[in-house]
Amino acid sequence: MTTVSLVARVVLATVFLSAAAGKLGRRREFEKTVRGYELVSDATARLVAATLPPLELVCGLLLVVGLATRIVALVLASMLLAFAGAVAVNLLRGREIDCGCLGAAGPRRITWLTVGRNLVFAAAALLLALDPTTVLSLDNALLGGDAAMETGEAVAVAIATTAPLASLALVSAAIRFRRLSGAFEARETA
Repeated sequence: MTTVSLVARVVLATVFLSAAAGKLGRRREFEKTVRGYELVSDATARLVAATLPPLELVCGLLLVVGLATRIVALVLASMLLAFAGAVAVNLLRGREIDCGCLGAAGPRRITWLTVGRNLVFAAAALLLALDPTTVLSLDNALLGGDAAMETGEAVAVAIATTAPLASLALVSAAIRFRRLSGAFEARETA
């Protein structure tokens, strides 16, 4: 299960660092998105918008270095289950809103795939909580976990996991840039 835990750690770190990057510095836009779910008061939406991106950043960074992994994994599983619930409630209400997953950097409409994705990530976080002392982690070094995988193998797994995620992010960014530049060109010609 060490390889699965390492893959889960790398994927979750990448996802949450990307999510934080899309929201940090865009608190007002993110607050508007949180309000759009119509599940919390305005005061709670402000609190969520102020605290969630830094929490995502800290969790992502802790996963990168593999410190307090079990606690972080349980926090992320809880968050992901809450996100899945919030999306599901709004889909059942028949609402089509921005998921807010990547903040203003990546507006996306909620779908049942959003719910499924969050549930899969929550399951990965729970698996990681069961086996938190993966190789290439401070937890492993400090707690003396069983490093069943050699460091070279672990680096290869981390790169093999991160490379497709980075490629998808680049393709997605290129598509968004192309759409934005097309909209900009249309405005100039009008």
